[in-house]
Parts: sequence; C-alpha cells; structure tokens
Amino acid sequence: MNDLEKLAVIIGAVMAVLSLPCLLVPQKARLLIGAFPRNKAFAWVFTAICTVWVTRLLFVTPLAFFEPYKQSLYLLAPLFFVLVVRLMEELLAARALGGLLLLVPCLVVDIARQRAIMLVSFAYLLVIIGVILVLNPYLFRKAMAYWIENDDRCRALGMIGTGLGVFVILFGLLSY
Repeated sequence: MNDLEKLAVIIGAVMAVLSLPCLLVPQKARLLIGAFPRNKAFAWVFTAICTVWVTRLLFVTPLAFFEPYKQSLYLLAPLFFVLVVRLMEELLAARALGGLLLLVPCLVVDIARQRAIMLVSFAYLLVIIGVILVLNPYLFRKAMAYWIENDDRCRALGMIGTGLGVFVILFGLLSY
C-alpha cells in the first residue's frame, strides 16, 4: 500500500466514522453537533493540534528571513495557544475545526502532487471550507442547524458522509 492509498483510506475512514453517529444515533448526534461550536473541550484540543502543527511547519519550512526567530517558537507557540483560548472563546471549536481543515491539505498536497487530482481537489475544497469556518464560524452553526433539525435530515447527513467516506476508501484502494 503506497502513501496515496494510505492517505485515501485514512481520509475516507475519518469521514465515514464521523458520519456514523448521525446515521445510527441521530438524537445524540444532533445534540453533539448543536453544542459543538461552543464546546470548550473540542476547542482546546483542536486549537492545541493546530498550534503544534503550525509550529512544526514553521520549523521544517525553509524560510530564510525567519531562521533567526525559529528558536523563539518554543516560547511563542504556548503563548499563542493561551492567548487564543482566552481571547477567542466565542465559537472557537468551529474556528479551530476550520484551522484543521486548512492544515490537512498540506499533507494531501505533499503526498499527492500531480498524481492524484481527486485528492488534491478534495484538499482545495477543505481549504475553502476551512477559510469559511475561520472567518465566519457562525455559518457552521447555521448550516448544521438545517441538518440537525430532525432525525431524518440527520440520518441523511450520516448517509451522505458515510457514503463519501466509503467512496474515498474504495477510490484510493482501486485507483492508486
């Protein structure tokens, strides 16, 4: 199994697993999705992941003008995390999810380059969604309010997400 297959299987599995609660237990999924944008635990975890990931990218990316400042990242990264979770509490989970959606394409594009147009297209779609969530986190609540309005819509969302996840897994296994 090459890197593209692994990446497609991982992305598809994450999509399918995250969609299963909507399909299997829509009442609980509706409550979780409704509470997600203001959930402090998700906000802190996603913000920590984003902070560590961005710090790592800054360390490994060759930026000549930034080289003298790389050592200060050991102090600045934790300070950044504390400031973000203290000063941007409002809808931070949705913003941090947007940040993750902006960072995941780094992996996809690095691995896929020109060989996997579907994964690269998916990466750019994640970037667009990530930018929207970072700039307008209330749109997450607005969009999810439609899907969690009743159990049937929540199940439909689960079926769509699970179906897309299975499609990505199969596409990765059969075409790469």
